[in-house]
Amino acid sequence: SLLTSNNPSVSRRVLPGQVVRIPVGAQAHILAEKQNKTVRPSGNKAEGGEEPAMPAAAFGRCQARPHNRTFKVALMVPLYLEETDSINITEFMIRQQKNFTPFRFIKFLEGALIASDSLKEQGMHLKLYVYDVDQTLTKTSKVLTRPELRGMNLIIGPFYSRSFNQVALFANHFGIPIVNPLTFRNEILSQYDNVVKVTSDEHAEVAQVSHLIKNDYARDKVFVISQTSYKDAREVSDLRDSIQKVLPDSVYYSNFDLINIGIAVTQRNKDEERIEKARENPEEMDTIPVTKITFNDTLNNYYLENYPVNPEILKDFQYDSSAFANRLISINYARDSLHPFDANASILRNNLVVLYGSQKSFIMDAMNRLNVLRDTFNIKIIGLPTWETLGTLNLHQMNNMETTYPGNYYVDYSSPEYRELNNEFYSRYGTVPGRYGVLGFDITYYFLESVFHYGNRFMQCLPFHKRRGLSTQYKFTPVNPGSSNFVNTYWNWLRIKDNRLIKLPDEVIENQTTQGK
Repeated sequence: SLLTSNNPSVSRRVLPGQVVRIPVGAQAHILAEKQNKTVRPSGNKAEGGEEPAMPAAAFGRCQARPHNRTFKVALMVPLYLEETDSINITEFMIRQQKNFTPFRFIKFLEGALIASDSLKEQGMHLKLYVYDVDQTLTKTSKVLTRPELRGMNLIIGPFYSRSFNQVALFANHFGIPIVNPLTFRNEILSQYDNVVKVTSDEHAEVAQVSHLIKNDYARDKVFVISQTSYKDAREVSDLRDSIQKVLPDSVYYSNFDLINIGIAVTQRNKDEERIEKARENPEEMDTIPVTKITFNDTLNNYYLENYPVNPEILKDFQYDSSAFANRLISINYARDSLHPFDANASILRNNLVVLYGSQKSFIMDAMNRLNVLRDTFNIKIIGLPTWETLGTLNLHQMNNMETTYPGNYYVDYSSPEYRELNNEFYSRYGTVPGRYGVLGFDITYYFLESVFHYGNRFMQCLPFHKRRGLSTQYKFTPVNPGSSNFVNTYWNWLRIKDNRLIKLPDEVIENQTTQGK
């Protein structure tokens, strides 16, 4: 529904303090008078990060300047035009438009049209060709027979993998750059040339996670939990190595705190002994004395973070501190469940769990068990690699454990730039942009502007054309040195806290990586 799409962080129960955006419809929306105003993402280059290390000659060729020539761009969107004449009007009026295939991606096209008009108002000479290309190969083949396609400066789309593969082969043959706007598949970057993958590179997460942990979780006890020992083994190994490098070798605890834990452990043991005696002799319950353990009593040994602690020895050094090795704990969930976590978790500091997995059932099961352990331990979660593709998870649990995860899409609905696009959508189409409307605008604006400013060299100049859109930033790097394929390395780092979805400042991630691999 519109309510759900406009409030991705709100579950079925609205909690105190949550802000809910309520779409009121075109009739209730007060529109300003139509102005000749160019709609732009932010008008500013993306902040943060260093310029990519490229030869000075390359930078000289990538000085942005408007080109006074006509560019031809193909936009291939699944419109399912052949189905429009069979839509039942009554059913259409009472159901959500997205339930009808011809309207599934229509907002992407609408956002793209607003972006193209904006560039035209800035002086770009543009011929935008829109083609109805879905997952049907025969339909795609028919589109590829169009004679004008051979002269395109850029192709955006198709959305579906089989059709994209077919068009990418065509684009390679004629030397046309092609953009895949939605896929998470990395295979397209190794199968074809002159390909741009807009969704962010998972390889870039590793360095960014280590920066995040260094800045936000440096004193936490860190765990990496993966589903099995073989699934994503290389990625998990790289992740562990990167995190371990930023963790301090040791942590220090006050001996006074360690002694107090010894008092609590001894008290618990005494209470358990009393309960056991009462169970054996219920009639003597009232005669069994209650013992109150103090500093002066003999304290029991215990384990903290799986290390033995002797509080009796520490009594002579109560104003000093003790060092504990700060090892990252790796857990194979299929084999060990959460037993290693229970044995190694700390009661004196936060426990950070980096939960790595792409199977929703594994993620939900691990989160359920971790949420139960919150009664004993303070737990926070970083979810990897692409939790945004898993669908709805338990937002209550994610909030409980202050879950942080990388995402390709985050919109500040209060920003002037979004409000401007929202107003333009209402003015033209009588609806809100939604996710696809924002993506259609962002992606089309970025690549049209790149073509406009750099001409035939725009692919080589993508690393220099960093732009903050409404939903993300675009920081493209070559897949490998010398490669003609490019991938976005920027991630929005999102956190659910106090029942709100917030975006972490880029400073927390330090410099966003400029090389994804």
